[in-house]
Amino acid sequence: MKNLCSYFENVDNLSHAFLIGNVFFSEIKDDLTELISSKIIKEKIDILNNPDIYYLDQNTSLITKEEIKELLMNLSTTSQFNNVKIYIINGAEKMSDTVSNAMLKTLEEPKENIYAFLITKNIESVKETIKSRCQKIVLNIDETNFENDEEIEEKVNKIIKYIEINKVKSIAINNDIYNLIEDSHFFWQRCPVVTETAVSGSTSGTSGSSGTQVLPTQ
Repeated sequence: MKNLCSYFENVDNLSHAFLIGNVFFSEIKDDLTELISSKIIKEKIDILNNPDIYYLDQNTSLITKEEIKELLMNLSTTSQFNNVKIYIINGAEKMSDTVSNAMLKTLEEPKENIYAFLITKNIESVKETIKSRCQKIVLNIDETNFENDEEIEEKVNKIIKYIEINKVKSIAINNDIYNLIEDSHFFWQRCPVVTETAVSGSTSGTSGSSGTQVLPTQ
């Protein structure tokens, strides 16, 4: 698995919200500490012991609306250092529709100098309302998200059918195919016929989804 910081090597201005997928917090804690220290706060910190960093972790059950309210209340307070507020949600896939909706305004209309890092062990299980409002970083492509080869073949055939009928326009006119492509990061390596079909319909190709950086396991 690549180092999280490698994604930000040439980035000066960070987005306000990141969804980091297919990892556990413990796997990237040190990298995230380095990232926040170097790119945001500009000094060495302990991300679990800093008054301007709010860490929400739910190890067992779903994240509750009350926990999100407490998080939002914390964000409304004044920063104690560096004029920056950061929140980290571990287990973003544990947010229900109600909880996700409670986060929408904060993600859609972020206040200045507030940064979010949402971490999930399974990015496919995170609500679309959350995924669409974050910069997605997939650190580890987990092929176990797909149950079997039959499921893969069914999705591939559906993509091919759409593209054969409408060429590259199929992505623009049909949300289903866009979601299929976005949710199937490793199709392009497992199933080259899809890539060939997509490229034949467009000079720009369709082998990647906007807003997602995939850093595969090495």
